[in-house]
Amino acid sequence: MGVMEGFKKSLKTWKSWVLEKLDHESSYVFFGSFSPVHYRNGTWNLGGLCDADTNPETDMKKMEPDPIQNTYVSEVIQEMRYEHSKVKFLNL
Repeated sequence: MGVMEGFKKSLKTWKSWVLEKLDHESSYVFFGSFSPVHYRNGTWNLGGLCDADTNPETDMKKMEPDPIQNTYVSEVIQEMRYEHSKVKFLNL
C-alpha cells in the first residue's frame, strides 16, 4: 500500500469512528491541515531554512500549492457534513 492510499484509508477509518462514536448533537470535531512547504534556499536536509518566515506570505507567486492531503481531508469532511456531523477543517 502506498503512502497516499494509506492516508486515504486512515481518513475513512477516522470518518467511520467519528460518525459511529461521537454524539453529533453535542460534539464538535476540528481537523488541522498540513502546511505547504515553506523552506527557502533548499529542502530541510539540504540547507533549507524556515526560521526567516515569521509572517504570512502575501506574494501569491511565492506561495506553494496546497498539499494534496488537504484535498483528501476536505473531501472526507464534506462527506461527513452530509451525515450532519459538526466537523470543521482548519486549513491553516
